[in-house]
Amino acid sequence: MPLKVELAEVRELGPCAYRWPHGVERFDRCWEVVARADGETVRVRHALGERDVYGRRRAHSVTFLGGQPIVEGVAADDHARLRALLSLVKGPDGRMVRRAAELPPGYEVFLLVDHASEIQAPYTRRGLAAKVREDDLEAWVALAALRARVRDGATSRCPRAPHAAGPAAGSREGRETPAPSRSCGIGIARKLEVRTVRQGRCNVVELERRDIERSGGAEIPVRWIERETPTKERNGTVVTISKLLVPRISQELVVRYVERQLPFFRQDPVVIVNGHRCQARRPQAVKERRFEPTDEQREVLGDVTLEVGVAAAPLDEGLYGVAVTTASGALVAVESAGVEKKEFGTYLFGEVECPALEDERYELAPYDATRSLRLNPQHPVAAVLIGFIGASLEQVREELAEEFRHRRDEREFKELQRQADRIARILNEDLAEVRERFAELAALRRRGNVSRAGAQPAGEDAEGFAEGGEEPGILDEAEPPREAEAAGEGREPPDIARRGEQDPAGSDRVGPRGGEGGRRRARGGLRVEYRNLGEDEERGRYDSADKVVLINLDHPMVAAARDALGIDDPGFLRLSYEVAFTTYALGLARELLAKDPELTGDDVLFEVRDTLRRVTRRAAALYRRAGG
Repeated sequence: MPLKVELAEVRELGPCAYRWPHGVERFDRCWEVVARADGETVRVRHALGERDVYGRRRAHSVTFLGGQPIVEGVAADDHARLRALLSLVKGPDGRMVRRAAELPPGYEVFLLVDHASEIQAPYTRRGLAAKVREDDLEAWVALAALRARVRDGATSRCPRAPHAAGPAAGSREGRETPAPSRSCGIGIARKLEVRTVRQGRCNVVELERRDIERSGGAEIPVRWIERETPTKERNGTVVTISKLLVPRISQELVVRYVERQLPFFRQDPVVIVNGHRCQARRPQAVKERRFEPTDEQREVLGDVTLEVGVAAAPLDEGLYGVAVTTASGALVAVESAGVEKKEFGTYLFGEVECPALEDERYELAPYDATRSLRLNPQHPVAAVLIGFIGASLEQVREELAEEFRHRRDEREFKELQRQADRIARILNEDLAEVRERFAELAALRRRGNVSRAGAQPAGEDAEGFAEGGEEPGILDEAEPPREAEAAGEGREPPDIARRGEQDPAGSDRVGPRGGEGGRRRARGGLRVEYRNLGEDEERGRYDSADKVVLINLDHPMVAAARDALGIDDPGFLRLSYEVAFTTYALGLARELLAKDPELTGDDVLFEVRDTLRRVTRRAAALYRRAGG
């Protein structure tokens, strides 16, 4: 039956504050309430303020019972008009209630809505929520008392009463899955079909985008194509996404995404994407480290252990970074905290299990509900976890970089690097030639920026001036960040000096960009290096993060030539040229494909052949020198 609440005393206190594990939250208005809830006297404090949540500044409330925070509210998208907040409904186990059939008794007097429909923003929650006016103290007292009653086991979940208030217009109450218009393939296509066979019975259902659009937020019809049809087929499910709205879907990205998650499944599922059987991909470690959080971090994260592995070679996107789980088999994110952008950052991977991410005291979701495998840096637990992961990965990365610096002093390494630099000059000359075509496809700003690398020979500094220094001058206008980059997952943007020019009348201060007397800066250009990547790795790898072509000294063919002939022998040198040129051609074609998905297989093959034609012509002098 509904909870009966009577307010006996209400006192407005003005501003107040509360200390969470991650910091202090301040509120603009607070009320102290003494009330009778089902005959029992309760003391409640309701605090109202603002917080940066779900993509913007929103009204946020906390209702305290017995001095402990028990209910939170956050502004719905229509808050400016209705002044209403959303408070997620939770069951006895503290987890969100997602379906009406799981609703605990007592909530039927509230207006129940679908949280994701009322707040359409990143990290929104997929669950039922009570929608309450921000200053309706009687309702907030009732919610707090009801939450305490459910939490303490005084009631159990039961079907919703027949006379319950319905959800607000546009809500999708009762659905356990996210809105199909934003997931399940409907966001990129007009039709979704699911065919499942289990224990000799086949069921096929079909959903079309137009059905969702016509539903107006009501129940969405799903058409049954087959229902419990006898079959001799093996158990399994086939999902078919058809009538695509996008010109092209990268099968490689889909396969990579699936293979990254397969190792965390409790069972061993067979997943096939367009005929390709996905294999669980877990990198092999040549070195491993374990990290424990500090005492301060442990207060938020709990007793967690981070395991970090070092791969022999740079890993593809999706494989590097730390896999974050909340329980066995529950992968929720892959986090690298920006370390992947640094030297050797893409060699690092690991795992950490952090159940505290599912602590539902916090209204904000700890990870993106769109399955992007990203932690939400605004979530209190996720923010601490990102810092813990980042510091641990950086420590291992610095150790790798230091080991590599020591190797540079070895005589053989110096000779190999001289040969690699000669190859790099050929490749950078070619990159300078194709730079205009890359500009037409838009310069790659992030990973794999080969085109910009070619604008400057390796190891040399471009002429000109940049921000900083003592000379008078004028700085270029700062280019505003792109929307995706500006968001930056909540992290600080990189500190890049603006370019400029000398001008005696200028009000800015500029200095030489590199060179003698200038500030030391990152070496430009594409590099070629010999590395020990392991005998199971390819002969050559392109590390897009560091803009370097790697020749694998451990590959059986390369190792045999090195041992039998020596690093100065023409046979070893010619093999090095072949490996570097082929790796470069494949890397260049891959970046062209990333910028222009409309390229066909024939187009990509042409690019590889044309690149090899150009660089081998330029390299004729190297072959003559190698031959004596």
